[in-house]
Amino acid sequence: DYKGSALKRRETANCYIVSETGYYELPLVYGCGIVDGNINSASYTQISGNNTTQPFFNYLNGQINSPFIEEDTGVTAVGASVVLTDTADFVIDDVYLTENPLCKFLRFHVSSMPTLGGNATIAVKDETGQIMWSWHIWAYPFALHTFTHTNESGNTYNILDVNLGWVKDSADSKYGTSPYYQWGRKDPMLRSGASAAVGSFNITDCATSVAATIQNPNVFNTRENTNNNWWTNDGTAVKFYNYWDASQTTTGAGHKSIVKTIYDPCPVGFHIPCGATFKGFSASNGGTWDNGYTWDNNFFQAAGNRTRGNGVVDDVGRYGNYWCAASYSAARSYRLYFGSGTVGPQGNIYRANGYSVRPVARP
Repeated sequence: DYKGSALKRRETANCYIVSETGYYELPLVYGCGIVDGNINSASYTQISGNNTTQPFFNYLNGQINSPFIEEDTGVTAVGASVVLTDTADFVIDDVYLTENPLCKFLRFHVSSMPTLGGNATIAVKDETGQIMWSWHIWAYPFALHTFTHTNESGNTYNILDVNLGWVKDSADSKYGTSPYYQWGRKDPMLRSGASAAVGSFNITDCATSVAATIQNPNVFNTRENTNNNWWTNDGTAVKFYNYWDASQTTTGAGHKSIVKTIYDPCPVGFHIPCGATFKGFSASNGGTWDNGYTWDNNFFQAAGNRTRGNGVVDDVGRYGNYWCAASYSAARSYRLYFGSGTVGPQGNIYRANGYSVRPVARP
């Protein structure tokens, strides 16, 4: 788990945390397709008969029916590689596939750990070199903790003490930077002030399908004009309330249990917050503004965003934006929003924006 303790039963995710050099390996499984050692079909099953949800697509634009990537696609995985790293002192120098009775595994070697944290994207490929799936490897050499927040309705959440993919400014600093995420996508977009140390980070027009974003995890897709989403499903604007909560079929930001999906970007044991998580946060109880607020003795930085129109980083130090899993409308999803003197614990905004993520521990 995230504290380094051995798990009795395996759980998979789209993000894995490493804290020291050495060899690591992960199974070719979509996101949280395995939980407590069992197939977690709820993570990729669309609730049928509802026009507010969408199927969970694989890289071939087919509906996912198995958590095992090769089994689901019927395509043999033949290669693996580093797609992107965001700091030069995070070095992954050996990536390849291994055989296992359960499924193939992707093995990688971390030969250099970043002193302040770093992020990488690694991927498995088919025989044409096309990316079939990718994972976020978060190198973080510091202890991770959770803090408890009880919202105005009395609901309690255990929240990670830093943003997903956090990289400190210095070893003893509360400030740092972290990747940005487009709502409903699993892939970390390059953080503020960072450049690609390995690979490339690109910004392009709206994707034609979910499959296109899976094939290009290092690409920020700007908005389409109908609903300001990052994909159009071949030109048709769609609702996809369920992409970060498989049970979400309606709008609204009330408290609910999250059904973590195969597109959730959080590490093992965590998920995207529900829409009520940040209720109770306000300017009056956030302490003195210091390029962010402190709630429950935990600092939330004004990390800015990547804008939906052109993908550039904006508003660093001025505004903070943290995604929730709930949807406000066909075009918008909920977020925690704040600036100096202003806090919106249940604000809403277009999904193509790139915002921060603060994971919540699953019960």
